[in-house]
Parts: sequence; C-alpha cells; structure tokens
Amino acid sequence: MSDFQYLYSLDESECEIDGKAYVGYGIRVQNINTGEGRTFRDVSTSKGEVERLIKLCNNLELDAIHLEDVIEDMLV
Repeated sequence: MSDFQYLYSLDESECEIDGKAYVGYGIRVQNINTGEGRTFRDVSTSKGEVERLIKLCNNLELDAIHLEDVIEDMLV
C-alpha cells in the first residue's frame, strides 16, 4: 500500500493584466486523508504545460511541501 496522500488537479481561473482578460491555469493540491488543500492560481497560460506537471506530480507521488519549488523550477 502506498503512503501517497495528495491529489493534484487543474485549476482554471479568469485573470486580468492591464485590463486584458485571459485564462490562467494553476494547480490544486488536496490531502486525500483530511480534505485540506491549497491552490496555486495562474501558474501558466498553457493548459497543456500545467496538465503535464500535474500528471508528473501525481505519478511521482510528490509530497505537497515541494510543490511551490517545483512550480518555481517550471517557470525558470
């Protein structure tokens, strides 16, 4: 049995910069056991890029404590 505790999913939100609207994609992480979660909004305007990262986080069973660093690395 795996000790994996987190589920990563896509967050989609309408954002605005300088009066121009766009769709921003982020990552929602939820603790499977407690239901607690956190959302990182507007990580990218590329849905596919964020979906690939979410799949990787789920497949590698990433501990949520590392998610912010992983997102920062993706943006560099």
